[in-house]
Amino acid sequence: MWKNIVFILVVIPFCHSCTINSESTYQGKKVSDTVAVRAEDSLKGTVSIKTVTINQPVKLISNTSSSAGMPVSQNSDKFRMRRFDHVTALYHRLAKHTIDMCVEQNVPPAAVLAIISLESGWGNGYIGQITGNILSLGKRKGDRELPALTLPVIKETKEVIFDLKMLSKYDSSEWEMQRRPASLKKDYRPIHLAGTTKNLAYFKYHPDERLQARLACIGDFLNIFISDKSRIAAYRKAKVTMNDIVAKNGKEALFTKETNEVFINAIGGRPNTFNFRETWPKKVVNVINNAGLVDLTSKMYLEGKSFVEVW
Repeated sequence: MWKNIVFILVVIPFCHSCTINSESTYQGKKVSDTVAVRAEDSLKGTVSIKTVTINQPVKLISNTSSSAGMPVSQNSDKFRMRRFDHVTALYHRLAKHTIDMCVEQNVPPAAVLAIISLESGWGNGYIGQITGNILSLGKRKGDRELPALTLPVIKETKEVIFDLKMLSKYDSSEWEMQRRPASLKKDYRPIHLAGTTKNLAYFKYHPDERLQARLACIGDFLNIFISDKSRIAAYRKAKVTMNDIVAKNGKEALFTKETNEVFINAIGGRPNTFNFRETWPKKVVNVINNAGLVDLTSKMYLEGKSFVEVW
């Protein structure tokens, strides 16, 4: 019986609806054929996100690569976080675009890359993977949020499985269904998917669309949240401070450790800020230092080097 259930789960490309009901469960009961048909129908057609326009992705050229296909940093002895594939994977396509967007808005890019790392769990948080919302931005009026979901969770690791094809790797005793609350976070999936339980693994299988969604999220952070017209006083003050620093010292000032720390402490570490926890600014600075993000962003922008050359 269980083998038949696993087979059905595997052939469903994406989860249309992960709510347990009388027709569809995952442990010991038949999965409804209707659910499978709806999941297949949702795959028809192609959708592109046109929120932002991006340049061609940075092409990676490296004589040395890891087992995961990522370039191996030549500076991992100096910046210890660079030895990890998941760190490289998060930054290698994102860095150049993020730098350009931040410079345009007078925001230090090393700080933004570090914040992305923490808020997205290095790109591995299930909400960020589903929605493309790598900065954990709350939904605003008119936005669609990721709804409540009932998803398999691996008992030992607590990993949330949103791509049901991955369940074939596990025995039924290794996971259990858990109800996940509504995220309250903006869903950057295409309009026909955003705010629904359809195709939760859409971005996993559409990396170019995932990149555009991530850049749209960064664009919202830079243009809406960190704005001199923001409803949050800390964001308004941070924007004014950054504009003043650039006016006095030029864009080069965005690539100093001091400016990055000023920005981080302006938007976090106390109530009514991006993250109220006192330890948050320290964690962001720690990522900047140990991933060498000031070094990375300054050399890419000021010296015109590629990600691979610097990394």
